[in-house]
This record gives sequence, C-alpha cells and structure tokens, in this order.
Amino acid sequence: MTVALREAGQAGRWNHWRHEVARHAGDWVAFGEIPQPLPPEVFARLPEAVAAYPKVDLCTYLYRGRRVWGYQARYILFAGFRLSVVIIVYDPLAGEIVHCLGRGPNYLQNYRKHKGSDFVEVRWPR
Repeated sequence: MTVALREAGQAGRWNHWRHEVARHAGDWVAFGEIPQPLPPEVFARLPEAVAAYPKVDLCTYLYRGRRVWGYQARYILFAGFRLSVVIIVYDPLAGEIVHCLGRGPNYLQNYRKHKGSDFVEVRWPR
C-alpha cells in the first residue's frame, strides 16, 4: 500500500476533488508548527515522506461512495519541521491522491462510525 502512495506522489497523480492543494499546504501554520504554508514543490513531497515513515496508521473507508485508503503519520520530521499529523487519502482505483492535509488526530477515526470502515495500525520496517 505504501508503494502505491509513493509512486502516485512521485508521478504527481493528485486529484483533490474540490479540495485545493494550496489551502492544505497551510494546515500546519494554523497549528503553529510552521511559520508559512509549504511551497508547492515541498508540499508535493509529503506523500513520499509518509510512505517512507516507519509508523503509519492505515485504514480503508468509504468516501463519496468510493473505497479509499487513509494514511496517517504523527510527529513526522519533514522539511526541517516536526508536523504533528499528516493525513493522506489515496484512491487505489484511480491511482490518485485525493487529500494531503494536516488535521486533528481524530479526522480519519471519525469514519469508524460509518459502515464499511476498517482501521488497522501498521508498522513499516525501516
């Protein structure tokens, strides 16, 4: 699953469905973790960083009628900053990154209430 995410990130396969990338590049500014939004070229490397991270919370869930994969990395060192949470949502059928954002740690867990959601914690070897 992380290979698919890394490949999508490297190939620039992004589809934020109505969610603007520029808007989410500033998510960590609101948390007080970085002074300004990540530049687009830096923000674009976040999926690869999450795919390589040794501990990722992984889930699948239904989003707008599609089965997607959710990745959540906490306290990830990226671009000289320590980001408290990075969430990436990937559509495996389209092969595209749907979201890349920073939100509270319960963002993905809220989908536990929805039928068809399945969460599992995965530790990736270094």
